[in-house]
Amino acid sequence: MISKGEIPAARINLRAIPLDSSRFAVMGGIGSEVYNDFKVYDYTLRDWKYISYSNEHLIDIPDVRNGHTLNLWGDQLVLFAGGGP
Repeated sequence: MISKGEIPAARINLRAIPLDSSRFAVMGGIGSEVYNDFKVYDYTLRDWKYISYSNEHLIDIPDVRNGHTLNLWGDQLVLFAGGGP
């Protein structure tokens, strides 16, 4: 199976979470750098998509982090704790 799209760089201490029956998301982690990117993989399309952060509600964009938690609460993602570089 070959994936396409914006495939995440290799990393550890990231968080992955299922979004629904055909998609999961990954955020953060440590590889050649510490990341704060957010990417979604669609099993049916075999496609990675980079999701840009929106600051329309004046929400702080997360700093780079690893060792954090990422949970789905209703239709919202909750990111908590973790550390930076």
